[in-house]
This record gives sequence, C-alpha cells and structure tokens, in this order.
Amino acid sequence: FRSDIAVSHNNLGNCAYFSGDFQEAAREYRAALNIREKTFGTKHNKITPTLNNLGKVLLEMGQWDQAMALFQRVLSIRQATFGRDHPSLATTLENIGEVFLAKGDFATAIPYLQQAVYLYGGPSAPSSAPAWHKIGLSYQRMGKYDEALHYHFDALPLVESLYGDQIF
Repeated sequence: FRSDIAVSHNNLGNCAYFSGDFQEAAREYRAALNIREKTFGTKHNKITPTLNNLGKVLLEMGQWDQAMALFQRVLSIRQATFGRDHPSLATTLENIGEVFLAKGDFATAIPYLQQAVYLYGGPSAPSSAPAWHKIGLSYQRMGKYDEALHYHFDALPLVESLYGDQIF
C-alpha cells in the first residue's frame, strides 16, 4: 500500500511540475521519496525515478548543488545495479550535464553529455538529439561556434526523425 501512496505523491509532483508549481512538485517528490526509501531502502534502484524527478525540479528552481547531489546519487545506484555502460545511465548523465550547463561550466558538461549520447545509442540515435543539442549549446556558449554548428547540424535530422511532419 505504501508503494501506491508513493506513486500518488509522485503523480501529484508531476502535475505540479508540468504546471510550473515547482515548490509543490518538490514537496510531493520528497513525500514520495520518503515512502520509497522506507519501503526499499536508500540504495535501491526503485527510488531512482523519484530522486531524478526531485533533481529536475531543484534544477528548475536554481538549486543546482542539491540537484547535482541527487543526480550523483541516481548515477551511483544505477551503476551499482546495471554497470557503467547501461543505457539507463544516459538520462542521469544528461541531467548532470544540464547542471553544469546551468552553472556555466560548459567544458565540464560536455563529457557527461557525450557519454549520454553514447549510451542513448550513439550520435545517430534519435533519442540522443537533446544531449547532442546541449553539447552544441555548450560549445556555443564557450565561443567555439564551428564546433557548435557541427553538433546543431547533426542533431537536426535526429529531431526531424523524431517528430516528422509534426514540426510547424
């Protein structure tokens, strides 16, 4: 039953997050995390989605160090569960890269984003497009425009393959 309550809190957190109420989302994600940690322990993979959700909302709120701590925790749990080269690490590595982007540490963001691209299936995998764009953005913000253009141009067909005729 506790797990169902955690799911409800997580769903409420998602609704609050997508409606822009980040304070409420954080409250709900923390409630879900509290229940999941009591149910599964603090190092079980079943808590990682909630840790990730809380990290994303804290990133949106500009609480970068707290978000990073959560993403690092997710990475540690998933590496222990699946190994260092499992696709489930891709989103977490991309999130860590996003924290470095938000902090303006573009050079540090790039290796995390590149590893995410690799784990998403490589540079030709459509699911790697957002990380590919973020690498381009990193180079752009560093003033390395030729490298930025390379990543942005290479990401374009990936995005087009994801959305097809839905692009307006």
